[in-house]
Amino acid sequence: MKKGLFILCLTAICIELCAAGLMANRMTIYAESLTTLRCDYDVNICNEAAVVTVRESFRQNYNHLFKPRYIYPLPQQASVTGMRWYFAGQWHEATVSVQPQTALGNPASFSAQQAIYLGNYPYYCDLDCIPAFLDTMCVEITYLQVMDYHNGVAELVLKNNLEGIQLAALLQQSLQADITSQRPMTGLELSSHTPDMLVNNILSGTVHYSSQNQSATADYVLRYSMDYEHPGTQAMSVFRDSTPDGLGNGYFAFYAEPDPSLSSLQIRKVYNIIIDVSGSMSGEKILQAQQASGYVVDHLNPTDCFNLTAFSTATQTLWTDYHPNTPANVAAAHLFIDGLTANGSTNIQAAFDSSVPQFNPAGDSLANIIIFMTDGEPTVGITDTQLLSAYVDSLIAATGAGICVFSFGIGTSVDEELLILLSGHNNGTAYFVGNDEIFEAVTDFYNTVCNPTLVYPQFSSIPAGAISEVYPNPAPSLFLGRQVVICGRYDTPQHIVFVCRGQLFTHEVSYQYEINLTGQNHGIYGFLPKLWAKKKIESLLVQYHALQPSNPDAIALRQMITQVSQHYHVLAIFEESGFLAVPEAENTWAEADIRAGSCFPNPFGDVVRLRFETLKPLKQAAQLRIYNAKGQLVKIEECQARTPGSYELRWEGKDNSGTRQGAGIYLYILEGGDTLVTGKLTLLR
Repeated sequence: MKKGLFILCLTAICIELCAAGLMANRMTIYAESLTTLRCDYDVNICNEAAVVTVRESFRQNYNHLFKPRYIYPLPQQASVTGMRWYFAGQWHEATVSVQPQTALGNPASFSAQQAIYLGNYPYYCDLDCIPAFLDTMCVEITYLQVMDYHNGVAELVLKNNLEGIQLAALLQQSLQADITSQRPMTGLELSSHTPDMLVNNILSGTVHYSSQNQSATADYVLRYSMDYEHPGTQAMSVFRDSTPDGLGNGYFAFYAEPDPSLSSLQIRKVYNIIIDVSGSMSGEKILQAQQASGYVVDHLNPTDCFNLTAFSTATQTLWTDYHPNTPANVAAAHLFIDGLTANGSTNIQAAFDSSVPQFNPAGDSLANIIIFMTDGEPTVGITDTQLLSAYVDSLIAATGAGICVFSFGIGTSVDEELLILLSGHNNGTAYFVGNDEIFEAVTDFYNTVCNPTLVYPQFSSIPAGAISEVYPNPAPSLFLGRQVVICGRYDTPQHIVFVCRGQLFTHEVSYQYEINLTGQNHGIYGFLPKLWAKKKIESLLVQYHALQPSNPDAIALRQMITQVSQHYHVLAIFEESGFLAVPEAENTWAEADIRAGSCFPNPFGDVVRLRFETLKPLKQAAQLRIYNAKGQLVKIEECQARTPGSYELRWEGKDNSGTRQGAGIYLYILEGGDTLVTGKLTLLR
């Protein structure tokens, strides 16, 4: 936040705040405010972009001179598109600027409650009128905000909680939300209030709430869930007359999400589910393995084929080769699974001897996948880890099938090195889970691999060179139901094709999205330059922490981070020397949004706890991102921190899919508000 925007005073004063914005007197040092009579939200949502209009009525309740300054608690990634007020029988239009605001003059001091409510990015406007005692006036503000999105659920939070600072009830408060979506909506709710009307027409919806003579004690929380089979995309761009860095006057953000229908038409899958049924698997472990296997069988795609292999001292298979996904074959699979019992020793060699030769060579339209579950070390057949790994590799190589091996090690007695080798050498991943975590781990994994993913995608454009400075770099993998926010720059407004290329199993896959890079310099997407800067700083920090601070490349990266931080007012905190502040800010912790505390223990073996303090309320969740030594994003953890205080985030040494990570040095980036805190973690095994 820029110095001078608000000088915060912790002196408590008795005030009445409005349900959305504050109407303060710019003739007084302290924020005396008008009484709010009503507050009405009108929200129009199209494909996760929300246009929010707030209309409020105020009454002037002071006998002295009152010159109104309207201050609205704008969300961090929102931009005001319109502002007007009604007084003395006519509407007055305000001028909306896309440039950062610096509030000058009074009020100069706010109570702690006011400061928390207004947040870090308030919008303000001085109204050219002087209301007399008991006069009424109306203010209307419109802004655009991209909704929070995670796992197919879009969420919009609208400020309406004045508990502790609002003394008077509002005569009326209301919310009217109209939603249109290209993706079918499977659910719609106003979780914070009981709506008067809620209609979900699948591709459109309406929510209405109103109350009279009630206190405003809860923010509006509107959510809707969308069908995973119809992923959405959202492209935004803005073109500035000038920029502070000369990298192109255009800024864009693209919310990329893979389309499962494209990949399912291209890639047919063949599965072999290999289940350890040795004696040590008895009890909860065999039960969960059976349930997980049944889940996979029940959720195969129509074009998939499958087989099952159970092993202990010897092996048993459902069929001698792979069968298609038909109701009769699924029923036979369930009979096989339900009849499994745990006894005997652990012959991993025999399990792969039975299953691998059944695979046929994989082409561009076929993926061969083994799901391998075991809880112990091999005790029969080849038992040496290196020899057994080499043996399985030779079996797979002989088929020419390009098999992907995904291993699930259960409990504490498993041969971790063996499973890592089996999966690492064969296009897969090894997962390590507790005895009661098998079902959750296998089903979560299957829900990922059965639908398209792009592993570490690369982005380009048609025509070539139309975009530049694309971040994050490297980009994280794309998964069904999740969006990756890609930000970049451009110099020529035009219609382009945005291309995402990556790996899906052993195959090259690409997605293409048509987007329009605008030539308009308007305030709708005024937050894009800051969003781009945050993505760039994060990527540069990953590169910086891979080097020694004295390395010339590290020094150059630090200078680049400093420059971006100063140009775009995004704080970047280095672990060894405090933080980089924008020119207007003083070098004190008070200017940051968060402050990192201890990482304990560090080095760690099982779990590390990162404690941090929020100095201001965060509109969005604090996010911890873990990167490996190659600069690849490993894990994301989030923590809601809507009030100042102390919080904790944990990392258990696993990636987002639950795969246990190897020993080494990892970088963390903690983001809260406009502050990025970085540091290093040492994982021991």
